[in-house]
This record gives sequence, C-alpha cells and structure tokens, in this order.
Amino acid sequence: MKRLALLCLALLTVFALAGSALAAYVPEPFDGYPYDDQPDAVIEKDVIVVMGSSNFDPSYPSGSYLQAVAKLFMEQNPNIEVQLNYGSWGDLWNKVGVMLGNRQGPDILVGPREYLLAPGRGGGQWEDILTVPDEYYFDEFEKAVMGPAILESCRFPGREGYMIWPWTNYIDGTGVINGDMVREAGYDPLEIQKNGWTWDDFLKIARVATKDTNNDGKIDQWGSYFGPTVDSDGTRLALTANWCSPIALRLKAEGQTFIDIKTGDFFLDKDAFLKGFTWIQKLVYEEKVIPAESIGASTDECRDAFVQGKTMFCAAGSDILDEVAERNRLIDKGLETGKKVDAYLVPRPKPDKNSPNHPIRVYVYGYYHFKQEPYKGDAHTRNVFKFAKFLANPVFQPLLAHSAFIPSDMRVWMGEDAWFPGILGSDANAQYMEQIAQTWHPRLDLYITMATTTDVQNALTKFRQEVLTPTSEEVYLNKITPQQAVDKLQAALDKIAQDIPKDKRLTSEAPAMVKDLEDFAKKTGQKI
Repeated sequence: MKRLALLCLALLTVFALAGSALAAYVPEPFDGYPYDDQPDAVIEKDVIVVMGSSNFDPSYPSGSYLQAVAKLFMEQNPNIEVQLNYGSWGDLWNKVGVMLGNRQGPDILVGPREYLLAPGRGGGQWEDILTVPDEYYFDEFEKAVMGPAILESCRFPGREGYMIWPWTNYIDGTGVINGDMVREAGYDPLEIQKNGWTWDDFLKIARVATKDTNNDGKIDQWGSYFGPTVDSDGTRLALTANWCSPIALRLKAEGQTFIDIKTGDFFLDKDAFLKGFTWIQKLVYEEKVIPAESIGASTDECRDAFVQGKTMFCAAGSDILDEVAERNRLIDKGLETGKKVDAYLVPRPKPDKNSPNHPIRVYVYGYYHFKQEPYKGDAHTRNVFKFAKFLANPVFQPLLAHSAFIPSDMRVWMGEDAWFPGILGSDANAQYMEQIAQTWHPRLDLYITMATTTDVQNALTKFRQEVLTPTSEEVYLNKITPQQAVDKLQAALDKIAQDIPKDKRLTSEAPAMVKDLEDFAKKTGQKI
C-alpha cells in the first residue's frame, strides 16, 4: 500500500510538471558539477553517445519505447542530440573494451554493474567509472519509491555516490507452483505465496502431484524436474539450505561464499551443504518425486514442463508467468489443447519453519558513465545526467506507463521487468511482486570479489570448476554420499588455505566491503 500511495503522489507530481515541460527550452549556464574546476558554459549543441545491445533496437518493443523516450527528451531539449547505438551483446563489449582502453568510452552504457566489474571483463576499468554524487542523483522521494535494495544495487561498492541509473530488473530466488496441484494436496497457493513453505510442505505436495495421469503405467506428472547439474531447478532446491543458513550475511552473500572477508579465513557451511545434498538425493532416489532421467535436461525443458502442466514446481523467476499466460491464451482460443496452468510466483521452500527465509534478489540493469580523456566538461556531464535521469526516473516512468505514450504491447514488455509500482496489474502475482520489492536483496557476489585478491579469486574459480561442480554432480547422480561430498569440499578448501597466506587473501577494499554488507544487513534486518 505504501508503494501504491507513493505511485499516486508520483503521478500527481509529474502531471503538475508536464505542462511546464512543454514550454520552449532555453539552455542556462550551470555551476555545481564537481568533476573539474573550469567555468561551466552553455553548450549550444551537445551530443550524448549511448551504447547498448538490442536494448535500443526499434524492432523490439523495448527498443521502440526507448527510441521514443529519447525523441521526447530531444524535443524538450533541442540543444541536445542523443545518439542511440545498438548491436549484438558480443559486438557491444568488443567495441566498449577498445573504447575504454583509450579512455574514449561512451557517455552512457547499458548493463548491470556485476557484468562490468567482473574479472576479465571491465575489471581493469574500475577507476574509470564515473560515480554520480548523491546530490545529483534522485531526490529523497524518488529514492523512497526505489527502496533500499535497488539503491544498493546502483552503488559502486565502497565508494560514495551511485554508479547506475536503474532501468529494469530481474527477480531471482523465487519459484512458481501449479495452483491446482497444490490445492489437490490440501494446501492454499495464496498462503504459500504470502507466508512461504518448508521442505516438508514441498515434499507432501510433490508426493500428491507425482502420478500417472493417463493410466498407461508410466508417471507423467512430477513434483519438479531437475535440469542441468549447474544452476537448475534441482541444484537450486539443493542450495536452499545454503541460502537459508542462519549465519552472517557476508558468509552467504551468494549462497556459497567460501571466504570470510572480515577475517580472511576460508569458510565452508558444512551443515548447509550436508542438509542440501541429503535433501536432493531424497527427492530423486528415495521419494522419487523428481525423475532421475531429468538430471541433465535443459533449462528450457524444465520450464516447458511447468508451462505444459507436467510439474508442480519450477525454480524460475516472474518471466515464466508470461509463457504460462501465452499458453493459456492459446488454449482459450482453441489453438492448443490441454489444461490451463494456474501459476503462482512463490518464495523457494526453506528447510524448516525456524530457518531464515530464502532471500529474493534483484538484478538491476541500467545506465552508467565513464571518465573520458579529454574530459568534455561539467556542462556536458550535466546534460548526460539529465538524460539518464529523464530515462530512468521512478516518478516519470509510471506516467509513461499509465498513459497512451506506451502502446499496449510495450506495456507487456515493461511489466516483465520494470520495478516501479502499479505497472504489473492487481492480481495475486502482481501483489506478491509488490511485496517482494519491500524485502528483496541486491546481488552481493561483487562485494566478495572486490574484497579478495586475484590469487583468491583464481583459486576459488578453480575450486568451483574442478571440485565443487564435479563433486555436486556425483551427489546428484547418487555416486557418493552427502558426507563424502562435504569432506571433499573441505579438504580442497583446506589445501587453498595452505597455499595462500592469510595476508595475501584480502584487498585493501575488504573493510569497506564488510561495512557495506553490514550496513545493508542492518537496514534489512539480516544477521551481521
């Protein structure tokens, strides 16, 4: 309700401002941007270079929308030309890499901070990221609309100011359930959506859902599919113990951190891995509510099984709801046969009622800037920030979404990804997504990366590739016991600890990363 109230106030604010925006624009001198000490002058004709992938392609609804927003901005600011450049994702980063190497990066680049700052990508350009001071970012009202997780996702960890102007997000850490199958087992999907559920609840429902529906002697409906042995429905179920572990946030920042950035000690949450491995083997080989033959199936197969009504659960994000809605629409029109799926977006199950809730994370995509040589001046920077804020403003965007400015097909696209309130509608799933926005987390793996040395990062990358992944696969295929797996993981981490002295593990930025994580934990009621 609070977010909806903020939306209503936001709309009133924008309507009040809309008339004045149509008046003739007269550029004025601006003094105040802090990046150089030169007098700021009026720029009679300024050019803002924006680079993205398919984001700006007008053949897509998203690109068509963004092109229209840029056109509207230029109409209101006739002294500014916005150049939207787009191509494939690979071409984009090849070009950007060369440009950044020459310190000739674009004025605005689209992407998530995690991609840019990841080792081997933009990591070498960290110092060239131009952060936006707090006073030139969104105002307090606009920040209240965004919420703490979006704001934290827009920061450059350990620095003052903001790195990203947020545009869209992806919700991670949720699942979807088939409402009919859940009700058949005596549970209410709305209660699960509102209050969560446990492993025991999951198993009781999955037992009822797993059956032979056409009496041919073969089970054709399941609790869930497994999928690939890395980042799939099965592995996500196994890792719920890690995510719900009652330990400090910095030790489970991404479910499996493996190093304590406060002490420099390597860390394995043995209890969580043991519980998770035992749980997933039970589901597949003892209870048989997940078909063993689905281990190794593609992610698309798992998603399609849920959309087709063959599984009770899929560990997917809100985007799968659009696939369900499309199939249901085709059934209504007689273009496809089968039973419609009554899908509910829900939190992932936690080990027991006393466990912390499984965190739901928000991946924020948006726009950011780079230092350039020669620097184009604060007046140009003012124009760049002005366009970025125009594009991403959480007060302005709802107006566009609730007016004729966005055609209906674009509203569908916006509804898949946008974080601002009210755009998703008013059904149970839309209300739940509004609720998620009050408690979700930013991605936190970046903080661990920035706090650790290259030696540690390389060693842990090798550990994941050569030990964690194959050992987990052996568990999933029932080749080793959960305890044997945990022992192998601990032995490998012990070996890394022997090879890397403690004073060579953490960077000088580690204390700032710890503080950021602890500050966020306090804001959201997490264990520090």
